[in-house]
Amino acid sequence: MVGCQFKGDPLNIVQLVGILVPDGETVLLNMPEDDLVSMANYVGSVSLDRSGVIIAATSPRGNVVALWDRASRRYLGRRRMPDVCGPARDSGTFLVTSGNAGVKLTTVERRTLERVGGDLDRWVWDNHALSLA
Repeated sequence: MVGCQFKGDPLNIVQLVGILVPDGETVLLNMPEDDLVSMANYVGSVSLDRSGVIIAATSPRGNVVALWDRASRRYLGRRRMPDVCGPARDSGTFLVTSGNAGVKLTTVERRTLERVGGDLDRWVWDNHALSLA
């Protein structure tokens, strides 16, 4: 997977997330224009869920987590979270971190982000997260 950052004319909107296919080609993943615009031409981090099925890409500048089905390349929607960047994974679930909004969980089925709670919300989180399980 690749996450891109476009530094050209901000009025130009380009696809920002891609996958490397077996023949070595990079295929950019489509998403609706409104959702793409919301990413502000910037991906901070990408991750695959533990099952290898779902791709998550975060945009801290756009305050968005975007999701795709890897096999079909189908866009699954976005979730809003301020300064979101670090996605850590489990099967079908992503824990996402923010520099100013704590830690939350999202799944493909839920259209919202759920608060994790505990001490995790007390800390400021950086760009990337890693699942240690």
